[in-house]
Amino acid sequence: MSYLRWLLAVAVLSCSIPAVVHAQRLTPLVAGWERFFSITGVETVQKGGKTRVAGYLGNEAGFHAARMRLLIDGLDASGQIVGQSVAYVPSPNPGPGGRVYFDEPAPAGARHRVSVFAYDWVQSAMVEAP
Repeated sequence: MSYLRWLLAVAVLSCSIPAVVHAQRLTPLVAGWERFFSITGVETVQKGGKTRVAGYLGNEAGFHAARMRLLIDGLDASGQIVGQSVAYVPSPNPGPGGRVYFDEPAPAGARHRVSVFAYDWVQSAMVEAP
């Protein structure tokens, strides 16, 4: 197929795809994150005229975690999700038994719920010399 035919096929196909895309609700990528991490002291605060969500993320596991992201749900008065955002946890991530403070922009909502969206365990090998 020539380049022009291929380009025409892509153009026709893209015109036939509906323009409306329905967003899906985000959920944590790792089930059972609550066994390893805790989120405490969550507050919705006003700083500089902007709404933010602040609190503490604790690492209850015996392992280091990296590339941690939080899922922040904005809830209406009845508890339904009206907005969501994902934010990276400030570096350094909390080590085993440690905790870190987070302060992130808040999505739309009267109140907010925070969960751990994703993380990676840090693995390292120790080589012992004879």
